[in-house]
Amino acid sequence: MTTQVQVQTSPIFLSEIFPLTISQPNLICFRLTPEVERQEGNRLAFRFSRQFPDLVAIWKKSYFWILAKPGSTMPDQAELKKALANIQEQLKDEIGDRYWSFQWVRAPKETPLIIAQLAVQVLRETKCEQPVVFSDKGVEVRREVDIWSETIELDGKLQPAVTITVRSSILYKGNLADFYNNHPFRQNPQKLLIGLKVQNIESGGSGTISAIVGKIGEHREKLIEKATGAVSKQSLRDAPDNQPLVGVQFGKNGKQYHYAMAALRLCITSETAARFEVEYGKLLKESKITHEQRQQLLVDSKIIADKALAAYGFKLQRSVNSKNFPSLFWQPLTPLEQTRLLFGQNVTRASDEILKGLSTGGVYRRHDEYRDPSRLIRIAALKLYDLKLTPFLEKVQEQLKRYGFESEIINTKQLSVKELSAAKAKAEVEKALDELLVPTPDIVLTFLPESDRHADR
Repeated sequence: MTTQVQVQTSPIFLSEIFPLTISQPNLICFRLTPEVERQEGNRLAFRFSRQFPDLVAIWKKSYFWILAKPGSTMPDQAELKKALANIQEQLKDEIGDRYWSFQWVRAPKETPLIIAQLAVQVLRETKCEQPVVFSDKGVEVRREVDIWSETIELDGKLQPAVTITVRSSILYKGNLADFYNNHPFRQNPQKLLIGLKVQNIESGGSGTISAIVGKIGEHREKLIEKATGAVSKQSLRDAPDNQPLVGVQFGKNGKQYHYAMAALRLCITSETAARFEVEYGKLLKESKITHEQRQQLLVDSKIIADKALAAYGFKLQRSVNSKNFPSLFWQPLTPLEQTRLLFGQNVTRASDEILKGLSTGGVYRRHDEYRDPSRLIRIAALKLYDLKLTPFLEKVQEQLKRYGFESEIINTKQLSVKELSAAKAKAEVEKALDELLVPTPDIVLTFLPESDRHADR
């Protein structure tokens, strides 16, 4: 006779943070005089990387750090000075006549953050797979990998690390030129293009089209000289002379970068989905990533990252997890669903019985604005499909009363959007909501049709 014994094991929690090491990095460090600011330093570091394709370069707190592969020859001072002169010539229109001299650091002492940022620069030049999980009318939902630098304290020592995570992007299948050339409103590029969110095909960075700055033919040669990426250069060479040249802003620095349309891909947002005749709610549903999908994509991405980093002497460790570093992962002694919460009249309930606690004891403490029991909760409601509101609103008022609050219905409105385009429907809904907000309600209830169940509103 045998007895089966069930052993209860604690779950293992995994992070998306991967510590890394590098032994004897092939590294040089220098600064420029006059000293450069962060934005200019990052631009120059990027250009140095383009001048020497087998190197990676970063700028950090006035210093430039350049990493080469183990055993390879680092550029000498003459080569670096020549590269800087080329960069100065490329950026002359933007920075004017500038002259910098080098100040070399003889024995550079890299920090964990420097190591982590150099590793990320290596990975930014590495292409991870971007599987398409959904496609409709030229719009795709893709899985993409995001990577950034970290430092983390393990066993009392600060160590370099990178974060590898997965997200979804909703993109137009072709490039911006394909979209523009096939659109019936292309004769008005200002109206069609400005405000669209786009992605740089080469770098993956996202920005917004902020201006039409002329025609390609007027700026082609100058832009080809400045372009650093192969895709950007080729798109400038191939574009027709009369194609609009678009200005794109990335981030919050306000600087505008000029692109031929073929170097950009459109990102689809809730505001722009109607221009592509796709249902944004459906795209949003497809963008959700299951746990199993995320795990497999992370495993695949780590394999690619391992190979790319190894070429520069890095070694990527296992992700930080609760088995190896239990002190980094907080776990409550009592499971969250069993944690007791205190309501009014000293009533306690488990955290998964909040409504029972409110019904029997009321709220633990009223907000100052509702401390006076005679203060009524003001309710407004907007319905976008056929529904009798009165029974539901009465139930809401009844439930609020059980929680100790009296209420009143101050405004209701019905709006039909069945025959309207997505853009027109959104405009009408926003207008209706503005009307509902006068006088100001405490609660606004909006009743949507089931077709909008997955929409991001």
